[in-house]
Amino acid sequence: MKPIEHYTLNPILKGKVVTAQYNADQVIKAYAGNPLIESLPSIMEEEEVLNIRPKYPDYDQSQLKMSRKLRLHCVKQLSDYVDILPIHILKQRFSRMLRHGYVARNPLLREYTRLFHVDVQKILGSSVDEDGANVAGIRSAAAGFNIIGVSGQGKSTADNLNLLLYPQVIQHSEYKGKPFILDQLVWLKFNCPFDGTIKGLCINFLQAVDAVLGTNYYKRFSTKGSTTDTLILRTAQIASGHCLGTLVIDEIQNLFLEKSSGLKWRVQVNLFLDMINTIGVPIVLVEQLIHRSEEKTR
Repeated sequence: MKPIEHYTLNPILKGKVVTAQYNADQVIKAYAGNPLIESLPSIMEEEEVLNIRPKYPDYDQSQLKMSRKLRLHCVKQLSDYVDILPIHILKQRFSRMLRHGYVARNPLLREYTRLFHVDVQKILGSSVDEDGANVAGIRSAAAGFNIIGVSGQGKSTADNLNLLLYPQVIQHSEYKGKPFILDQLVWLKFNCPFDGTIKGLCINFLQAVDAVLGTNYYKRFSTKGSTTDTLILRTAQIASGHCLGTLVIDEIQNLFLEKSSGLKWRVQVNLFLDMINTIGVPIVLVEQLIHRSEEKTR
Protein backbone atom coordinates (compact mmCIF):
# COMPACT_ATOMS: atom_id res chain seq x y z
CA MET A 1 0.00 0.00 0.00
CA LYS A 2 1.11 3.53 -0.72
CA PRO A 3 1.97 5.83 2.20
CA ILE A 4 -0.59 8.48 3.05
CA GLU A 5 0.06 12.13 2.32
CA HIS A 6 3.61 13.19 3.15
CA TYR A 7 4.04 15.94 5.70
CA THR A 8 7.19 17.96 5.12
CA LEU A 9 9.25 17.41 8.23
CA ASN A 10 11.13 20.46 9.40
CA PRO A 11 14.79 19.73 10.24
CA ILE A 12 14.75 17.86 13.54
CA LEU A 13 17.30 18.19 16.29
CA LYS A 14 19.77 15.31 16.14
CA GLY A 15 22.16 14.35 18.90
CA LYS A 16 24.91 11.81 19.49
CA VAL A 17 24.66 8.05 19.14
CA VAL A 18 26.78 6.28 21.77
CA THR A 19 27.49 2.78 23.02
CA ALA A 20 26.13 2.13 26.49
CA GLN A 21 28.51 2.51 29.41
CA TYR A 22 26.96 1.83 32.79
CA ASN A 23 27.48 3.67 36.05
CA ALA A 24 26.35 1.23 38.72
CA ASP A 25 27.26 3.65 41.51
CA GLN A 26 23.89 5.40 41.76
CA VAL A 27 23.40 7.56 44.86
CA ILE A 28 19.61 7.53 44.39
CA LYS A 29 18.54 3.97 45.19
CA ALA A 30 15.55 4.11 42.82
CA TYR A 31 17.97 4.61 39.91
CA ALA A 32 20.17 1.60 40.69
CA GLY A 33 19.83 -1.58 38.63
CA ASN A 34 18.10 0.21 35.76
CA PRO A 35 20.24 0.14 32.57
CA LEU A 36 18.20 2.98 31.03
CA ILE A 37 19.30 5.27 33.87
CA GLU A 38 22.75 3.86 34.55
CA SER A 39 23.75 4.53 30.93
CA LEU A 40 22.84 8.24 31.16
CA PRO A 41 25.56 10.87 31.77
CA SER A 42 26.23 11.73 35.40
CA ILE A 43 24.02 14.32 37.06
CA MET A 44 25.70 17.70 36.67
CA GLU A 45 25.82 20.72 38.94
CA GLU A 46 24.55 24.02 37.52
CA GLU A 47 28.08 25.46 37.57
CA GLU A 48 29.26 22.62 35.32
CA VAL A 49 26.41 23.29 32.91
CA LEU A 50 27.23 26.99 32.67
CA ASN A 51 30.87 26.22 31.90
CA ILE A 52 30.11 24.08 28.85
CA ARG A 53 27.21 25.99 27.37
CA PRO A 54 28.45 29.45 26.24
CA LYS A 55 28.81 29.71 22.47
CA TYR A 56 30.92 32.59 21.17
CA PRO A 57 31.65 33.69 17.60
CA ASP A 58 35.00 32.77 16.13
CA TYR A 59 37.31 35.77 16.47
CA ASP A 60 40.94 36.51 15.72
CA GLN A 61 42.84 39.82 15.54
CA SER A 62 43.82 39.03 11.97
CA GLN A 63 40.18 39.47 10.94
CA LEU A 64 40.62 43.22 11.36
CA LYS A 65 42.92 43.24 8.35
CA MET A 66 40.47 41.45 6.09
CA SER A 67 38.63 43.16 3.27
CA ARG A 68 35.25 44.74 3.95
CA LYS A 69 33.37 41.88 2.26
CA LEU A 70 35.10 39.26 4.39
CA ARG A 71 34.60 41.25 7.60
CA LEU A 72 30.86 41.33 6.89
CA HIS A 73 30.92 37.53 6.86
CA CYS A 74 32.65 37.60 10.24
CA VAL A 75 29.99 39.94 11.64
CA LYS A 76 27.31 37.47 10.55
CA GLN A 77 28.75 35.02 13.07
CA LEU A 78 27.27 37.16 15.85
CA SER A 79 23.95 35.45 15.14
CA ASP A 80 25.46 32.25 16.60
CA TYR A 81 26.28 33.93 19.91
CA VAL A 82 24.41 32.53 22.89
CA ASP A 83 24.40 34.34 26.21
CA ILE A 84 23.31 32.14 29.09
CA LEU A 85 20.24 33.53 30.84
CA PRO A 86 18.17 32.08 33.71
CA ILE A 87 15.60 30.84 31.16
CA HIS A 88 18.22 28.48 29.73
CA ILE A 89 18.90 26.70 33.03
CA LEU A 90 16.59 23.74 32.52
CA LYS A 91 19.22 21.02 32.90
CA GLN A 92 18.20 19.96 36.41
CA ARG A 93 14.54 19.88 35.42
CA PHE A 94 15.27 17.75 32.36
CA SER A 95 17.49 15.49 34.44
CA ARG A 96 14.84 14.86 37.09
CA MET A 97 12.08 14.38 34.54
CA LEU A 98 14.09 11.96 32.39
CA ARG A 99 15.27 9.75 35.23
CA HIS A 100 11.98 9.77 37.11
CA GLY A 101 10.18 8.72 33.92
CA TYR A 102 12.51 5.74 33.56
CA VAL A 103 12.07 4.51 37.15
CA ALA A 104 8.79 2.73 36.40
CA ARG A 105 10.03 1.42 33.04
CA ASN A 106 12.99 -0.70 34.06
CA PRO A 107 13.38 -3.19 31.17
CA LEU A 108 14.70 -5.81 33.58
CA LEU A 109 11.41 -5.98 35.48
CA ARG A 110 8.64 -8.43 34.65
CA GLU A 111 6.19 -5.57 34.09
CA TYR A 112 8.26 -4.29 31.18
CA THR A 113 8.15 -7.55 29.23
CA ARG A 114 4.44 -7.88 30.01
CA LEU A 115 3.87 -4.61 28.19
CA PHE A 116 4.80 -6.29 24.88
CA HIS A 117 2.38 -9.16 25.43
CA VAL A 118 -0.62 -6.96 26.23
CA ASP A 119 -2.50 -5.17 23.49
CA VAL A 120 -1.60 -1.46 23.60
CA GLN A 121 -5.23 -0.54 23.01
CA LYS A 122 -6.17 -2.38 26.22
CA ILE A 123 -3.51 -0.47 28.12
CA LEU A 124 -4.79 2.87 26.83
CA GLY A 125 -8.46 2.01 27.20
CA SER A 126 -8.37 0.46 30.66
CA SER A 127 -8.54 2.40 33.87
CA VAL A 128 -5.63 2.15 36.28
CA ASP A 129 -5.80 0.33 39.59
CA GLU A 130 -5.59 1.91 43.04
CA ASP A 131 -1.79 2.00 42.80
CA GLY A 132 -1.93 3.87 39.48
CA ALA A 133 -0.78 0.88 37.41
CA ASN A 134 -2.24 -0.01 34.00
CA VAL A 135 -3.17 -3.53 32.85
CA ALA A 136 0.48 -4.24 32.07
CA GLY A 137 1.34 -3.47 35.69
CA ILE A 138 3.31 -0.31 34.94
CA ARG A 139 2.74 2.77 37.08
CA SER A 140 3.48 5.89 35.08
CA ALA A 141 6.00 8.23 36.66
CA ALA A 142 5.98 10.69 33.77
CA ALA A 143 5.85 14.40 34.56
CA GLY A 144 6.39 16.82 31.68
CA PHE A 145 6.15 20.60 31.48
CA ASN A 146 5.47 23.47 29.09
CA ILE A 147 7.82 26.15 27.77
CA ILE A 148 5.79 29.20 26.74
CA GLY A 149 7.00 32.56 25.46
CA VAL A 150 7.05 35.06 22.63
CA SER A 151 9.07 34.55 19.47
CA GLY A 152 12.80 35.14 19.92
CA GLN A 153 12.77 34.74 23.69
CA GLY A 154 15.01 31.66 23.58
CA LYS A 155 12.56 28.78 24.06
CA SER A 156 14.00 26.52 21.36
CA THR A 157 17.55 27.55 22.22
CA ALA A 158 16.94 26.55 25.83
CA ASP A 159 15.56 23.08 25.18
CA ASN A 160 18.10 22.41 22.40
CA LEU A 161 20.99 23.22 24.73
CA ASN A 162 19.57 21.00 27.46
CA LEU A 163 18.75 18.06 25.20
CA LEU A 164 22.18 18.07 23.54
CA LEU A 165 23.81 17.52 26.93
CA TYR A 166 22.49 13.96 26.60
CA PRO A 167 23.16 11.43 23.85
CA GLN A 168 20.06 10.94 21.72
CA VAL A 169 20.54 7.22 21.17
CA ILE A 170 22.24 4.76 23.50
CA GLN A 171 22.99 1.39 21.93
CA HIS A 172 22.82 -1.50 24.40
CA SER A 173 24.14 -5.00 23.70
CA GLU A 174 25.00 -6.50 27.08
CA TYR A 175 24.19 -5.65 30.70
CA LYS A 176 25.91 -7.38 33.63
CA GLY A 177 27.07 -10.25 31.44
CA LYS A 178 23.68 -10.94 29.86
CA PRO A 179 22.46 -10.02 26.37
CA PHE A 180 20.50 -6.80 26.33
CA ILE A 181 19.78 -5.58 22.79
CA LEU A 182 18.14 -2.16 22.63
CA ASP A 183 18.47 1.16 20.81
CA GLN A 184 17.38 3.44 23.63
CA LEU A 185 15.90 6.69 22.32
CA VAL A 186 16.73 9.09 25.15
CA TRP A 187 14.94 12.09 23.63
CA LEU A 188 13.11 13.07 20.48
CA LYS A 189 12.23 16.57 19.32
CA PHE A 190 10.19 17.59 16.29
CA ASN A 191 7.81 20.33 15.22
CA CYS A 192 4.05 20.15 15.36
CA PRO A 193 2.69 20.18 11.76
CA PHE A 194 1.56 23.52 10.43
CA ASP A 195 -1.97 22.21 9.73
CA GLY A 196 -2.46 21.36 13.40
CA THR A 197 -3.79 17.83 12.88
CA ILE A 198 -3.16 14.82 15.10
CA LYS A 199 -2.53 12.66 12.02
CA GLY A 200 0.20 15.07 10.93
CA LEU A 201 1.63 15.01 14.45
CA CYS A 202 1.86 11.20 14.39
CA ILE A 203 3.40 11.21 10.91
CA ASN A 204 6.00 13.75 12.02
CA PHE A 205 6.76 11.45 14.96
CA LEU A 206 7.30 8.46 12.65
CA GLN A 207 9.50 10.46 10.30
CA ALA A 208 11.54 11.87 13.19
CA VAL A 209 12.18 8.39 14.63
CA ASP A 210 13.19 7.13 11.17
CA ALA A 211 15.60 10.06 10.73
CA VAL A 212 17.29 9.31 14.05
CA LEU A 213 17.30 5.49 14.14
CA GLY A 214 17.37 4.71 10.41
CA THR A 215 14.13 2.71 10.68
CA ASN A 216 11.25 2.64 8.18
CA TYR A 217 8.24 3.14 10.45
CA TYR A 218 6.74 5.86 8.25
CA LYS A 219 6.70 3.59 5.19
CA ARG A 220 5.35 0.61 7.18
CA PHE A 221 2.58 2.26 9.16
CA SER A 222 1.41 5.41 7.34
CA THR A 223 -0.64 3.72 4.62
CA LYS A 224 -3.85 5.03 3.07
CA GLY A 225 -5.93 2.79 5.29
CA SER A 226 -4.34 4.12 8.47
CA THR A 227 -6.69 6.09 10.69
CA THR A 228 -5.65 8.69 13.21
CA ASP A 229 -6.45 6.32 16.06
CA THR A 230 -4.29 3.61 14.48
CA LEU A 231 -1.38 6.01 14.07
CA ILE A 232 -1.69 7.05 17.71
CA LEU A 233 -1.43 3.41 18.78
CA ARG A 234 1.59 2.87 16.52
CA THR A 235 3.21 5.92 18.09
CA ALA A 236 2.65 4.42 21.53
CA GLN A 237 4.18 1.09 20.51
CA ILE A 238 7.27 2.70 18.98
CA ALA A 239 7.80 5.06 21.91
CA SER A 240 7.52 2.15 24.32
CA GLY A 241 9.64 -0.25 22.25
CA HIS A 242 12.57 2.16 22.04
CA CYS A 243 12.20 3.29 25.67
CA LEU A 244 11.71 6.91 24.66
CA GLY A 245 12.90 9.06 27.57
CA THR A 246 11.43 12.46 26.69
CA LEU A 247 9.28 13.72 23.84
CA VAL A 248 9.65 17.42 22.96
CA ILE A 249 7.10 18.93 20.57
CA ASP A 250 7.89 22.43 19.30
CA GLU A 251 5.45 24.90 17.72
CA ILE A 252 2.60 23.29 19.68
CA GLN A 253 0.50 26.43 19.16
CA ASN A 254 -0.29 25.02 15.70
CA LEU A 255 -2.63 22.54 17.40
CA PHE A 256 -4.56 25.24 19.16
CA LEU A 257 -4.91 27.32 16.00
CA GLU A 258 -6.81 24.50 14.28
CA LYS A 259 -10.51 25.36 14.50
CA SER A 260 -12.24 23.05 12.07
CA SER A 261 -12.06 19.72 13.90
CA GLY A 262 -14.14 20.71 16.92
CA LEU A 263 -14.85 18.16 19.65
CA LYS A 264 -13.28 15.26 17.72
CA TRP A 265 -10.01 17.17 17.50
CA ARG A 266 -9.98 17.79 21.26
CA VAL A 267 -10.68 14.12 21.95
CA GLN A 268 -7.77 13.09 19.71
CA VAL A 269 -5.41 15.56 21.40
CA ASN A 270 -6.35 14.17 24.80
CA LEU A 271 -5.93 10.60 23.53
CA PHE A 272 -2.46 11.39 22.19
CA LEU A 273 -1.33 13.01 25.43
CA ASP A 274 -2.95 10.32 27.58
CA MET A 275 -1.24 7.66 25.48
CA ILE A 276 2.19 9.12 26.12
CA ASN A 277 1.49 9.60 29.81
CA THR A 278 0.00 6.11 30.22
CA ILE A 279 3.12 4.37 28.92
CA GLY A 280 5.24 6.70 31.05
CA VAL A 281 6.92 9.05 28.55
CA PRO A 282 7.29 12.67 29.78
CA ILE A 283 6.27 15.35 27.28
CA VAL A 284 7.69 18.85 26.93
CA LEU A 285 5.49 21.22 24.92
CA VAL A 286 7.08 24.36 23.47
CA GLU A 287 4.51 27.01 22.62
CA GLN A 288 4.92 30.41 21.01
CA LEU A 289 2.54 33.09 22.22
CA ILE A 290 0.81 34.69 19.25
CA HIS A 291 -0.69 38.17 19.27
CA ARG A 292 -4.38 38.29 18.36
CA SER A 293 -3.74 40.38 15.26
CA GLU A 294 -1.13 37.86 14.11
CA GLU A 295 -3.52 34.96 14.73
CA LYS A 296 -6.15 36.51 12.45
CA THR A 297 -3.70 36.52 9.54
CA ARG A 298 -2.97 32.81 9.78
